[in-house]
Order: sequence, then C-alpha cells, then structure tokens
Amino acid sequence: MIARDSLGGSGRHPMVAMAAVLAFSTALGCSQDAGGKSPPVPAGVRTEDVDIRGEASGFLLRGTVWFPAGVAEGRKAPAVILLHMMNHDRSTWRDLAGRLAERGVWVLACDAPGHGESTRGLDGRRKGKWKDFASNQAFWKNFYADMPAVKAALAAKGADVGNLAVCGASIGANWAMVMCADDPDIKAAVALSPGRNYRGIETYGPAARIRKPLLVACSKGDDDPDAGPRIAELAGCAKSEGDLRGEKVFRQYPGSRHGTDLFEEDPRLPELLAEWITARLKGANPGAEAK
Repeated sequence: MIARDSLGGSGRHPMVAMAAVLAFSTALGCSQDAGGKSPPVPAGVRTEDVDIRGEASGFLLRGTVWFPAGVAEGRKAPAVILLHMMNHDRSTWRDLAGRLAERGVWVLACDAPGHGESTRGLDGRRKGKWKDFASNQAFWKNFYADMPAVKAALAAKGADVGNLAVCGASIGANWAMVMCADDPDIKAAVALSPGRNYRGIETYGPAARIRKPLLVACSKGDDDPDAGPRIAELAGCAKSEGDLRGEKVFRQYPGSRHGTDLFEEDPRLPELLAEWITARLKGANPGAEAK
C-alpha cells in the first residue's frame, strides 16, 4: 500500500532563525476555529488567536494559543505544540488543547501552510491552499523550518519554550518526531499515525535517535500498516493495551482510523494523552480533573 501523504524523497530541512510574531485578542477571550465554531474552552482557560510570520514557508500562519488555567500571562509554564493532519486544521485539537490548558500548560495549535486560515502570504494577500503545492516537497519541509517562529509565539505569551512537548497527527506526527529527535527544547512527543515518509518528511531515522519520552498510536488497518509498529520498534516503545503508562509507549487500535480520527475510535484518548504529556513536563499538573 502507498502511505497516506507519501511522495517519497528524503532529508530534513534545518531550523531557521526565529521570526516575528503578530498577535491579537478575540472578543471575550474566545477564539474562532477555522470552521467558525468556538472551541470548547474549559472553565479558567481562555484563548487568543495569533498570526505567525512563517519566513521559511512564506505564509502568514494562523494559530490559537490556549492560556493555562491558573497561570497569568507572562508567567513561565510548560507548553505543547499541536500539529494537525494534511487537509485538516487546528480545530481538530480543540478537545485535547482544552484538557492540556486546564492542567497548567500553554498550548499552541497552528494551521499548517495552505490549511485552515493559513492561506495568506506574508504580504497579507492570498497565497494558496495546500493542494496548490501538493507535489512540492520543499513546501512541506518549510513548515518544519517555521517551528522557531511557532515557539516564539508561545514565548511571547510567557511560555517556557525550553520545556516543550509536541503532538502531531499523520504528517504532523512526522514533523513531531523530527522535532523530538533534533530539538533539545522538546522533552516529549506524541505521534498519531506517523508514516515512514510523508511528503519527504521521514521518520525511521529520527525514531532511532529519540532518547526522550515518546508515545506512538496508530490503527492496524492504516494505509501504511507497517510504519507505526516499525517506528515504535526503532524508538524502543513498549506495546500497551491498557492505560498509557511509561516513557516509551505504543498503542495499536483495530480498524483503520487515522491521526486525530483515532479520537472517534477511542473517546478516552484525548484525556489519556493529556495525562501522559503533562506527566512529562515539569511544572504541569497531570492530575487536574477535566471539566
């Protein structure tokens, strides 16, 4: 089978210098996602939309910052970056983002270039959607090179960007694994349905280099059914059928749901991920009760 999003190719794009961040608050502290619906903001949590200058991709990236419950703006606290699937947007992370924020963690969910509300160039004019660049591997690698700017958006709010976790789905899982392997600020990663090679973003090499907590989850009937188990094996993840415990964990579900669609397969998964991630970030509160 051909892996979802896979076009072959190899190599990683180096991180580039940090870009400037433009931010603005939305009315009543509640942002709108790309589909026009308000995310389910838990009590004590507020959100703010931000525009991030992606100098490498050439896109003005739209993201949503979730302020941690009980933490004032400008106060240092750990943070999580959420990276969505291809042909999706940041709204797919609303449930997990809220659960993380109520545990005292800053969260930034960002629309990838050409997705959701990230369709404008740096000059503010429409630049295009991802399908316009689908066969261009540099397009996909350049978003990874924009990660310093994403981190800068969190730092501008007061997040401790030296105490980060990253969670990605599908091609976002591949980006997350490369970040975890190469960025010392990333302390843990979650990869939902990673592939061997999505649009030139490879994972087998990064998986073998990761010496940090890693959680990999996928379906047995995924498009590339061997990728998840092989990535977990290379990273030294132990298979888990029950609760997600341990520093290196692999969970495989029946069926064929992919990426954040796994939340439909296992409605408990967002809560389990929130607990697992915050338990590995110093200063978070993994035992906070979800509202």
